[in-house]
Amino acid sequence: RGVIWNDHSTEKWTEVISIVIFRFANINHKGSGITKIIQKKYIQIILKRWLEKFSSIYDIDINDFNLKDFSFLDFVRGVVFYPKSKIDKLYIDTTFSKSKLCELGENESNDKSPYNLRYHRHPYTSIYDLILAHYKKKNINIAEFGVCENSSIRIWREYFKKADIYGFELRQDWIDKAKKENLKKVYYHKLDVRDEFTMNYKFAQLKKQGIEFDIIIDDSSHDFIDQIKIVKTCFKYLKTGGHLIIEDIRTYDENYSEEKFYKELKSLFKYFEYIKIIDSDHFNKFTEGYDNNRLIILVRNDIKIK
Repeated sequence: RGVIWNDHSTEKWTEVISIVIFRFANINHKGSGITKIIQKKYIQIILKRWLEKFSSIYDIDINDFNLKDFSFLDFVRGVVFYPKSKIDKLYIDTTFSKSKLCELGENESNDKSPYNLRYHRHPYTSIYDLILAHYKKKNINIAEFGVCENSSIRIWREYFKKADIYGFELRQDWIDKAKKENLKKVYYHKLDVRDEFTMNYKFAQLKKQGIEFDIIIDDSSHDFIDQIKIVKTCFKYLKTGGHLIIEDIRTYDENYSEEKFYKELKSLFKYFEYIKIIDSDHFNKFTEGYDNNRLIILVRNDIKIK
């Protein structure tokens, strides 16, 4: 009689597909010769149709499933999928969360919050609250690329009460405007992220002053080449356990594919405790025309750079 499909109900999907396969598999075992081949082919066609639906939603390569012998199935507990991603991926839906950081983003009309009513709405704030909350009452250093209207800096100032915050921005007029707000322990630097040499120089100068970072966030150009430059340059200035976060990565654009990030960053993997691609979701998200709700989060380990 058909199936009511819920895009985010993986458990229901596995239940339905398991029933379909289990029934046909039982028939298949009873068959022989040409009948058995036809039955198996029929199962494969049904499976492929279901898997195409599944893969389009969860950004999974259908070729990762073995349709020849159904080895990805557990007939008792449903689908068993073994990811082959070169960079680990997490899918996080924060629809039922409204953290303090979400509220701050809403109040500042900042696009990191899915409750912002003015601009794009990325589902980042609850994720940041989850992974960064332990820093809230610590004396830490934060850097963000991309000051724009200064709303992110105001959010960090309110959320991380004891932090020193460094904003890096290309446009001098935005820096001048931000400085007029006189936020305490906030420091602004003019910087073009396309200029790898200058970026390295500025962070090296800060390091000479004893300043290394617990959190570095890129919310600047959103260009793949610039994102790679930021990772390759700035990881050297992270403390052990520090977070480097790249925002607004396009999900369905081959120019920002997992393969491309892996190719560019694989030589640096040894310097990170973990690297995760986060596909963030929320009922309120709105990034029409961009679909850029993906993050890459890198956490520094204690291996010294030679």
